[in-house]
Amino acid sequence: MNDRYYIETDFGHGNNAGPKAKKDINLVLSKLGFKKICIKRYKNKYIRALMAKVTWHKALKNIYSSMIVIQYPLYSKRLEKGLVSEFSKKKRNNKFIIFVHDIESLRNEPDNRFKIKQEMHLINSFDYIVCHNQKMKQWLRANGITKTILSLQLFDYIAKDFPETLIDNKNALNYAGNLLKAQFLDKNFTTLPLYIFGTDIGSKINKNYVYKGNFSPEIVPSKILEGFGIVWDGTSALYPNGNAGNYLKYITPHKLSLYLRSGIPVIVWSESAVAPFVKKQKIGFVVDNLKQVDKLIYSMSPDEYSLFRRNALVISAKLQKGYYTCRVISKIEKDGVK
Repeated sequence: MNDRYYIETDFGHGNNAGPKAKKDINLVLSKLGFKKICIKRYKNKYIRALMAKVTWHKALKNIYSSMIVIQYPLYSKRLEKGLVSEFSKKKRNNKFIIFVHDIESLRNEPDNRFKIKQEMHLINSFDYIVCHNQKMKQWLRANGITKTILSLQLFDYIAKDFPETLIDNKNALNYAGNLLKAQFLDKNFTTLPLYIFGTDIGSKINKNYVYKGNFSPEIVPSKILEGFGIVWDGTSALYPNGNAGNYLKYITPHKLSLYLRSGIPVIVWSESAVAPFVKKQKIGFVVDNLKQVDKLIYSMSPDEYSLFRRNALVISAKLQKGYYTCRVISKIEKDGVK
């Protein structure tokens, strides 16, 4: 291939972890020598609709025989359709790689076959598809994806150096994220101190919860210093229910990378897509429900916790270096996209 590019759109700012994974992938690609293509995302939806095809044509018109990385979804159906229209121009011989962050139909309407088919048609337009893990890869195959699919395994996490020292204490829990969305926190499932990070929800916090503040995604890993990180979703502590719980069966949550970047082990649902990874890497506990957590933690030995922590720190170093993004790009290039 002549050259390598990545697409950058306006991700927004603030203490919102949503764009963090996309920003970090672009940062790693930049360090690998990929060139940036900026795509303007017009705020006015009518202008966005009118300019979608023009936007992509201008951005890609002089690019030939190159690798182009796009992160999906773009959160603009017009931009997505405008991009796909560029794929038809095969004379350029470009190869398009999509990093899938969310599958909107699977997340929001997992029983809507029409929506799934629509989204799979779009994703199948790309030459290479990078998804979260093997479970998501299997789901994509089962729903009609025929192109080459690679598993990222974990989202890399670039953060600032830690100013504080980790505390050798297993008897604590941590949850970082959208506290209003995490309704399972309303349930009394632990006697351990639970440190929570995010927007303060005041009276909804149980008595053993300790609110630690709301920090930027680059800073928050340095604030999580002990215990375990909880990867959970839904309204129940007994099992992750509803669409949110179902989605955990297929995704690798960015929250998992956050905790591992902090250097602490994790607690994940036994039916989640990441459960096999957590068990294989020995970086935490796999549970059927959160009410099992106290017994597991109180009964574990200091040596067991130290092993979890050492393994988490090994992965933390990989996440900081962009190991998982670099690995998947290397696999694509070895497949002939050079």
